[in-house]
Amino acid sequence: MATKKFSSLILPLLMVLTLVLLPIISGKRRPCQDWRYGCSSRVACNAKCLSLGYKGGDCVMFAFPVCCCKINQQLQDDTPTSSPNMAD
Repeated sequence: MATKKFSSLILPLLMVLTLVLLPIISGKRRPCQDWRYGCSSRVACNAKCLSLGYKGGDCVMFAFPVCCCKINQQLQDDTPTSSPNMAD
């Protein structure tokens, strides 16, 4: 009887855990915009990413070293929603 009660609690518990963790996991930023297998040096990786038009790059260790290129994101500080000097 105890095993039936225990097994009937596992499925709802896993469903709640999934519903809580899924938005947390999916909301994280991707560590790399573009990556290449192998990373011999940070300088070479940075130069490669700059030549491809990215903001820069760095060696990152996942299961193996990869050259991780950083995305070009420019903040728009003067958008109408963020500007304090809006005229009606």
